[in-house]
Amino acid sequence: MLDILSLRSVHLSVNASLTFRIFWVASFCLGGFLASYFISALWDKWESSPVYVSVDTTSYPIYNIPFPAVSICSVNKLQEDRLDKAIEKIKEDSDVYGLDGAQNF
Repeated sequence: MLDILSLRSVHLSVNASLTFRIFWVASFCLGGFLASYFISALWDKWESSPVYVSVDTTSYPIYNIPFPAVSICSVNKLQEDRLDKAIEKIKEDSDVYGLDGAQNF
């Protein structure tokens, strides 16, 4: 029966030792377990924070949308006090090094 299977490793295991057969079955089971584990982890991540796609209007023809018409919004919230500190540091560094680029902040 096993001689007619097309899987090469199964075909080899017919004439192989018991240790090789046990190793092959254990490797196959471990691979199946790891695949199931990672798939379930990805599924849980998808369930907890899915990707939302929204369309502004459906009456506007899609061929009129300029490419790329994709917006990626960060879920990270901006902390204004940290932003202000960073802007001040950039201004101070530009004053120290004589750079004019930070004047636009």
